[in-house]
Amino acid sequence: MREFAHHPAVQNFNKVFDNKRAERLLYRMGFNETQRSHILAKDGLFARFDKEYSFFERCKVSGNTEKVADGVNHPALYNMRTIMRDYPKFLQDSPLPFEKRWMTENNFFKTVLSGFAKNRDARMGEKQRRHIENFQSLYRELVQTAAGKNKPEHILKGISDRAEKLNSEKRITGNALIEMVEEIITEKKKGLSMEQIQKIIDKLVFEQNGMPEIPTGRFYKELQQTPAVKMDLYARLLSLVEEHKESI
Repeated sequence: MREFAHHPAVQNFNKVFDNKRAERLLYRMGFNETQRSHILAKDGLFARFDKEYSFFERCKVSGNTEKVADGVNHPALYNMRTIMRDYPKFLQDSPLPFEKRWMTENNFFKTVLSGFAKNRDARMGEKQRRHIENFQSLYRELVQTAAGKNKPEHILKGISDRAEKLNSEKRITGNALIEMVEEIITEKKKGLSMEQIQKIIDKLVFEQNGMPEIPTGRFYKELQQTPAVKMDLYARLLSLVEEHKESI
């Protein structure tokens, strides 16, 4: 296995994977295609930012793993979707010159901390302060680079709007989806029709439409209004989305 790790095919795969991951992360942060190309063209910039991003992303809450429907999970200490959504909005709304738009350490820490965090996890030390400062510094460099010849302030609204849509709290996570399917199966056993199941699926898809750079299917473009569904069941499904919004 060690010898194979240096095979050209593996090295090529790793290179392609790293490039695609960089593209995907920058997309989820709200940068459009042109802005992403500006960032990735600047040697070493994304790698430096990714180092700080990964520090937060890989941190887990104290304690053991928990059982979930398809295996086990160790909940994340930080909710990166929240900071990707809220930080560009903070930069956009600040009345200060761009170079002075800094979120306080406490506000940043409160924003990024996940709902899974326990009391002993919710203490900010010198290590966290250092990474918060580095994250903000490098995020601002991303925006400045993405802006090209424009002022960074001029692209913040577009980044913020896209990031808000891409990191919505209504996003359906994998764990939520598993339990939603179980709920629908239970209702089907009680007599829920296939027609009603299809309408529920259509309504869920319809309400997730409008993602940046993702074409909307003709069926949903032509749909004049969301399908009428069994509202008590639909409400339970939405409660599962809310319950699992910070999970995987």
